[in-house]
Amino acid sequence: MKKHKHNEGNTSIMKEHKTNGQQLNFPLGIPGTTAQYRYVQEKDVPKSTVRTLILTLGKVEETSKKKYQWLNLQAKKTNEDGFCVWLLVESYPVFKSTKANHNVARYILQERDSQPLEFRHKFKSKAVLPSLGCWPYLIPQPIKDAPSQEIFQQKLKYLGHLYLLDSLDHLENPVMPVETKVLLLTPDILIGPAHNSKQKDETRRYDQSDYELVQLTENDYLEMIDAGINCLRVDTKQVKWIDQCNVFYWGISGQEIEYPEYLYRSNYLGPTIFMDEPAVCTRDSVIRPRLESDQSFRKSVTPQAALENFQDYFRQVKYQGAPVRLMNELSARSDVDLGEMNFLQRNIYSWETMVSSALHQLAEGEADEGEVPSAMVFEPPGRFGTLRTLPEMNMAYGCQIPVDNPKNLASIIYGFLRGASRLTDKDWGMSIYGAVDRADTFWLQTHAYDLGAKFFLYWDSYQLACVPYNEYLALSRNLRAHAESHPHRNLGKLKQVAEVVILLPPGYNLGHVYMGKGNLWGLDELNLERRNQENIKYRVVMNNFFTEIERCIRLGVAYDLLWNLDGLNLLDYR
Repeated sequence: MKKHKHNEGNTSIMKEHKTNGQQLNFPLGIPGTTAQYRYVQEKDVPKSTVRTLILTLGKVEETSKKKYQWLNLQAKKTNEDGFCVWLLVESYPVFKSTKANHNVARYILQERDSQPLEFRHKFKSKAVLPSLGCWPYLIPQPIKDAPSQEIFQQKLKYLGHLYLLDSLDHLENPVMPVETKVLLLTPDILIGPAHNSKQKDETRRYDQSDYELVQLTENDYLEMIDAGINCLRVDTKQVKWIDQCNVFYWGISGQEIEYPEYLYRSNYLGPTIFMDEPAVCTRDSVIRPRLESDQSFRKSVTPQAALENFQDYFRQVKYQGAPVRLMNELSARSDVDLGEMNFLQRNIYSWETMVSSALHQLAEGEADEGEVPSAMVFEPPGRFGTLRTLPEMNMAYGCQIPVDNPKNLASIIYGFLRGASRLTDKDWGMSIYGAVDRADTFWLQTHAYDLGAKFFLYWDSYQLACVPYNEYLALSRNLRAHAESHPHRNLGKLKQVAEVVILLPPGYNLGHVYMGKGNLWGLDELNLERRNQENIKYRVVMNNFFTEIERCIRLGVAYDLLWNLDGLNLLDYR
C-alpha cells in the first residue's frame, strides 16, 4: 500500500489521480485510491459524531451499457461504533442532484459488524436510496467555492461538519461487502395502516362506540406483510421484527434512532410520514373559533378569506410541524451535533379531505422547501360512496352525472390529485376509511393504481372511521395481486393522461363530511345560497364547474381539476 501523509504534496497526488483516472476511463478514479479524513474539532465531541472518515474507490462495473464505479465510505464515531456504505455510481458528485436515484445503481449499508443490507427496487434494476431529504449531507461534498470537483479535496463537508484530509493511500484490493442481504422494496407503491395497533373486537361500531385497541404482534406484522402491506408503523420493540423484511417502516422518533446510521436506512421513513388534514384543521382551529367569537366575521366570511387563513395555517404546520419533527428531535439530543445540517423531511405527504387544496399544498415554497410535501393523499369523508355522493352532487350543483359508474366519482377526487401532481411533478394517493361504501373500496384502490397513485392507506381507529384489521388485509391482498399483475407503470406518463383541465376559483371546494351537499369548507356560513363579490351565488359557480365535469364524462375526455392559482402553466393541456 502506498501512503502519503497530509501535506502540500497531496495536491499533486490528487491531480495525478484525476489525470490517470480520466486517461484510463474510470468514472471516479483509479480503483484502490483511498483518502482518510478527520473531524476538524478535537475536544468535547458528542458520542455520535463521526471522527474518522475513509473514502475508497473500488472496481468498475458495466450496467445497462454504462460504466459505474464503486465508492466505499467507512465512518467511525466518537463512541467507537462504525458503519460502512457502498455505492455503485456513474459519476461524482451526483449527490447534490435530486436525480441521484438515476445515478446510483447499487446501494449497500453495513452497521457495526452486522450483515450488510442492499436496498434494491423489486421490479427495476436500480437502487432504493433514503427518502428523508438529508441525502446531500450523507455523502461527503466539496466545500463551497472548491477549486475543482475532485473527490479527494483537502476539505470536505459531511453530516454538517468540516473534515480535513489526513492521508491519501492506495489499496491493491479495495474491500467489498460479502454475504449481503438484499431487501427488495417498492417505493412507488406504499400500502399500510396509520397505527401499530389493531382492534380487539373487529365488529363494526354502528352505535358510535369506540374500539379497544391492542398492539400488533410479530405474527400480525408477518401476516400483514404476506397480505402485501409494505409501509408499517412500529415502535422500538416492534421494529426488530420487520427491519430486515422487504418493507418500509416509520414511527421511531429522532430521539430513539441510532444516529447517523438510521438516516442511511432506505427502509426507514421517519418518525412520522404525514401532515394531518391542513385544510380541515384550518377550518376547525382557526375559522370556526373566529366565527363563534366574531359575529361580523360570520357575515363577511368568503371562500377567499378561508383560503387566506388556510395559507397561513399551512405555512405554520409545514415549517413548524411534521416536516421538521425529525430535525428538532435530533437537535435536542446531547449526543448529537448536527452542525450545518438542516432539512425538511422530504417524504412527508399531506393526508387531506379537501382535495381542491392539492395544488397549493404541493406547490408552496421555493427550491428545496417546495419539495415538501412530496404527495397528497385523499382522506375520504364520512358516507363517501358512488351511490351516496354522486346523487347529492347532482342535486346540489344542478348537474346529471351518471351514478351507475364509480369512475365518475373517482375521477372528480383523483382529478384534483393528479392535476396537482402533474404540475408539481410529485405523487398522490388515496385511503380507505371505515365509512366508505364497501361496494366501492376494492375498485377505488385498483383504479387509483391504474391511474398512477403511489399511496394506499387505511385509517384503523375511531368508531366508523376505522377499517378493521381483517378488512384491510383483504383489501391489501387484492391490491397486491393487481399490482403484481401490472408491475410496470410509467408514472410520469400517467400524470399526463388528462387532455383538459377544469379550473375552480381558489377557495371554493367540495365541502367536508357532507361532501356533495354543498357547503364550502363544510361551513353553514358558506352555503351555496351566499353570493360572491360579483353578486353570483356560490351555487352558480359550482354548477358551472360541475357542468364542465359532466361534459367531459359524457364525451369520454380525461380531465384534471385545479384551483385557478396565479402563474399556472397549462400549456401541456390541449
